[in-house]
Amino acid sequence: MRLKVQLILTLFLIVNVSFSQSNKKVKKYKIKSVSEIVIDSSKQEFRESFYKFDKNGNVIFEEEFSKKKKFKLKNEYVFDKKNRVTEQIIYNEKGAITQIIKTSYSLELPINISVFDKDRKLISITENKYDGFGDKIQEITKDSEGKIVLSVEYSYNEKGLKISRKTFNASNVLIEEKKYTYEY
Repeated sequence: MRLKVQLILTLFLIVNVSFSQSNKKVKKYKIKSVSEIVIDSSKQEFRESFYKFDKNGNVIFEEEFSKKKKFKLKNEYVFDKKNRVTEQIIYNEKGAITQIIKTSYSLELPINISVFDKDRKLISITENKYDGFGDKIQEITKDSEGKIVLSVEYSYNEKGLKISRKTFNASNVLIEEKKYTYEY
């Protein structure tokens, strides 16, 4: 169960760079770094986040801190020539590497996401499948021995909008379903 939770959290973190400024503006204004400063209700200031960028406006480094100025999270990102994340290095609160995530692409779409531990030992690999429109229709996550531990299926409506996301465990039992509705 711990591995499943770790895999789900890892998949959520993958390429989820949280800085909200568009990389076009970061590139245009040649921004090298940004600090997010929070001022709480008692007028106390603390740096919540820090981001460094490459010349293309991609976040290559991020740190997050708690209100007590305690280090929470650190990630480093490596991008290819097409500005796609190919590697993410995740650090714990002590600054030690906990995971390395490598992503490979085909036709601009991420097809394999490999998660390694601090010693670069494979933990899991997620294979993504897409339909003819480039919409993800399936994710299959396998452990280091190639056994399926989690699978996700996506459905879309006639407009190509996602309408459901079903998550299945290793026994192919539905463990969660999300439905999406749209107002026009």
